[in-house]
Amino acid sequence: MAGIQRRGQRGARGGTRMNEDRRKTEQPNTAEDREAYIRELERREAEASIGAYLDRLCARVKAKELHPELREEMRGHLDELIADKEDAGASTLEAALWAMKQMGDADEIGGTLGQVHRPKFNWKLLVPLGVMVLIGLLTLFSIGSGSWEKYISDTKGMQSVSFSYLPLVYEQLLYVMIGAAAFTIFIFFNYKKLQHYSLILYLITIGLSFLVALKGWTDGVSGTFGYLHLGSWRIEWTMPSLYLFVLSLAGILTSKDWRSRPAYHLTVIVLMVLLMAPILPYLWMNKTMMAFFYFLFVLPLYLKFCRRSQHLWMVFPAAVALVALLWIRVSSFNYWIGRALEWKERWNLLFRAIYAPESVREEPILYLNGKINEILSSVGLWGHGFGSSLSSLPYAYSDFVFTYLIYSFGWIGAAFVLFVILGLAVQLIRSGRQVRDLYGKTLIMLLSTAFIVQTLYAIGASLNLFPVTNLHLPFLSYGSSSILYFALFGLIFGIHRRRDMLPAAPRH
Repeated sequence: MAGIQRRGQRGARGGTRMNEDRRKTEQPNTAEDREAYIRELERREAEASIGAYLDRLCARVKAKELHPELREEMRGHLDELIADKEDAGASTLEAALWAMKQMGDADEIGGTLGQVHRPKFNWKLLVPLGVMVLIGLLTLFSIGSGSWEKYISDTKGMQSVSFSYLPLVYEQLLYVMIGAAAFTIFIFFNYKKLQHYSLILYLITIGLSFLVALKGWTDGVSGTFGYLHLGSWRIEWTMPSLYLFVLSLAGILTSKDWRSRPAYHLTVIVLMVLLMAPILPYLWMNKTMMAFFYFLFVLPLYLKFCRRSQHLWMVFPAAVALVALLWIRVSSFNYWIGRALEWKERWNLLFRAIYAPESVREEPILYLNGKINEILSSVGLWGHGFGSSLSSLPYAYSDFVFTYLIYSFGWIGAAFVLFVILGLAVQLIRSGRQVRDLYGKTLIMLLSTAFIVQTLYAIGASLNLFPVTNLHLPFLSYGSSSILYFALFGLIFGIHRRRDMLPAAPRH
C-alpha cells in the first residue's frame, strides 16, 4: 500500500511539472506576443461581460421566442458603441464596459422590453363581438317568447297547432357556454403548434367531408345534404369544413418556400392536389356556392405563396387527376352533363326568382321570395316589437334570423346590427395588420375574410338580394356551429395576444 502511495505521489509531481512546462511554453516570449496575449484576454473578458449583460437583460423578458432577436439587436448597438470607443484609443475591455454603461442597466432595459413584449388582449375586438353575441341571444329569446303556429294533417284535415321555440333558446345558451369555454382555451393556446399539425388537420377534414358526401347524410328534416352525423347529433358540416380547410392550408403554405421549387416537383404536385381536392365533396353534396367560396379563398393563397408561371402548368394536370377521381362514382359522362345542367338551371331559377319573379312558375320559390318582400315592406323604423311571431317565415331562427330581426326590431335595429358587424370587420382587419408573424397574419386575414363573406351573404339572402344557400349568420343564428365560431375567434384573439411575443418570420 505504501508503494502504491509513493508511486501516486511521484505521478502527481510529474503531472505538476508537465503543467508548469506547458504554461511556460504558452507564455509569450516577445513584447508583441505579450501584447497580443493581453488583448486576447481582454477580448475574452469583454465577451464574457457582454454575454452576462445580455443574459440579465433577456431574463426580464418572458417571451423566450424573442430572446435571439433581442440579443442580436442589443449586440448590434453595443458593437457600434464599442467600435466608436476603440477608434478613440480605448482597449476592447474598456470600450465594452463603457458601451454597457452607456446602454444603461440591463435589468431596467429588460424590464422595459418585457412590458413592450408582454401579452396584449384585444379589448377593441371583444366589444363588438360581445355585442353581436348578445344581439343573437336577444333575437332568439324574442323568437322563443312568441307563440308560433304550424299546420299538421290528421283525420280532421289541416289543423293549426301552437308551439314555442323556447327549447331552441335553451340549447343555444348551452352552445354559447361551451363556445365561451372554447374561446377562452384558444386565447391561451399557442397557435404556432397548430402549424406543425396542419397536414393532419387537412387529412381529417377532407376525410370527413368525403364521408359526409358519400354517405349522403342530411339534416333529417328537410333532406338538406352536408350534415355530419355523430350519434344523435346532426352537425352542419359544409361551413365548418371551409374554415378547417383554411386553417390547414394556411399552415401548409407558410411552412415552406413553394416559389423556389420546380413546377413538377413531387411536393408541388401533391400541393396542387391538396388545393383542389376539397371542391369534390362540395360538388358531390350539391354545395355549389360553398365550392365557389372555397375557390375564392384558395386563389389568394395560391397567388401569394405559389405564384410562378411554371406552377400554372400544374393546374391542368391536377384538374385532370380530379376528373379521373370523379369517374369512380359514375361511368357515364352524361351524368356530369346532367349535373352541370341541373346546377345551371337551379341557380338560374334562384336568381330569376329574386330579380325577375314574373318569369318563374315554381310556387315554392316564388312563395319564399314573395314572403320576404312582404315582410320587409311591412316593417317600420321600430318593427313589431320583442316577442313577435312570424309563423309564415320558415327557419326564422336560422336561415332567416336577420329577416326576423328586422321584422321585430325594425330598420333601426337592423342598422345597429350592421354598424356592429362593420365595427367587428374593421377590428378584425386591424388585428391582422398588427401581427408580424407570417403564419399568424395569414390565419387572421383568411378567417376574417371567411367570416365577413359569410356574414354579408347571409344578410343579403335575408334581404332577398342573394339566393338562399343555408348560410347562417355567425353568432346570430341558432345552431351548434356557434361553438366553432367562438373557437375561431378565440384563435384570432390568441394570435393577436402573442403578436409582440414572436419574432417576425422571414417572408418566402
